Amino acid sequence: MEAQTIEPEVNSPLSDFQQAAFDSAKQDLENLVKELSEKRYLIDFTKDEVAMLDSFIKNDAPWKFTEALGIIEVEKEMKTAMKQGKLFTTSLAIEAIYFYLSKVDGKGKNTSASTFKKVEDYIKILKGITAGMEKVKADNERVKNAEFILAARKEGIEPDSSIQTA
Repeated sequence: MEAQTIEPEVNSPLSDFQQAAFDSAKQDLENLVKELSEKRYLIDFTKDEVAMLDSFIKNDAPWKFTEALGIIEVEKEMKTAMKQGKLFTTSLAIEAIYFYLSKVDGKGKNTSASTFKKVEDYIKILKGITAGMEKVKADNERVKNAEFILAARKEGIEPDSSIQTA
């Protein structure tokens, strides 16, 4: 009996079907990223609340070092929002506003030290921005899932719906 020689396994390229699935996932991800880069989110604020937020960004938003760049970008977005009387803005602006709101310090229920004269004013703005952040997070999760599918298909694996990406 002759000894059989075993050839080392060579990684085979993706089959035509797998390549098509990979290409489709890649296109889906590119389309989603493009869609979300142009997407604007409507935050349910009154004209007065938009004006209050604008005043906060211009006068009271705390920043250090390069965080100042965010203030400039958000302020540009606020100019558009003030013209429309609504806050209809990008995910980046929502994330930045949320960041600046998270740095606010206050004392007691009534204060005159900042844009927010009462804690209720701050809470109204925070609730609206938090609702916007939830929409942004959901879209970011869609991108994360599309990236997971692309990575799996690159390896020739077809992920099923029972696999969680988180």
